[in-house]
Amino acid sequence: AEFQLPLRFGDTVRIVMETLKVGAHSLTNQYHLFHEEREELCAQLRIVTVSISMDRVESVTVPDDVRQAFERHLANGSA
Repeated sequence: AEFQLPLRFGDTVRIVMETLKVGAHSLTNQYHLFHEEREELCAQLRIVTVSISMDRVESVTVPDDVRQAFERHLANGSA
C-alpha cells in the first residue's frame, strides 16, 4: 500500500479497482482510493490473491469463470 493523504474515521471513499495480471494460479489487483468529497487520491493498494485448494492447502489453477470475470477489468497494457 502507498498512502498519499490521510483518511479520517467516517470519511467516505470511492474505490477504483483494476486487474493488473491474471496468472495461472493468482490474480493481481490494484485499488485506488479517492476521498469522495475532495476527489483526491488518498491511497493505492496492490493485492495478489492466490487460488488454493482448501482441502490440500496448495495453489490450484484459477477457475475459468473467475479468470474471465477479472480479465474484463484488465488495465490497459496489462497481460
